[in-house]
Amino acid sequence: NETFQLPPHSEEAEKGLLGCCLLENDAIDRTADFSIGEAHFYLLANKTLWRAIQALREAMALCEAEHDFETRRVLGELLYDTEVDHAHWLEQQLGLIDRMGLPNYLQSAAGDIAHTPSVA
Repeated sequence: NETFQLPPHSEEAEKGLLGCCLLENDAIDRTADFSIGEAHFYLLANKTLWRAIQALREAMALCEAEHDFETRRVLGELLYDTEVDHAHWLEQQLGLIDRMGLPNYLQSAAGDIAHTPSVA
């Protein structure tokens, strides 16, 4: 069931909230007081990043509860990668879409995929 969603009042506010959550471990916990969730993000990149952060944090909490600190360490590294590398990559891709337009971006991506050797 798809619902109509208005653009955000401020894309910068979405990025700011995500930035706070990425920089401060307890910032996501503090968002619970406001019932902020995936549905509150307008941009797909921001929703995806929110989901990834939430999933990794939940997995890390489970590891702590089970006293599996090695897996928690690995997940912590993944969370860091998500925060830094993936967020940067998504911003780069969104910048390309802004500059090229979505149809040209998709055509370019399809060309990249067509020229990538398959692993069989």
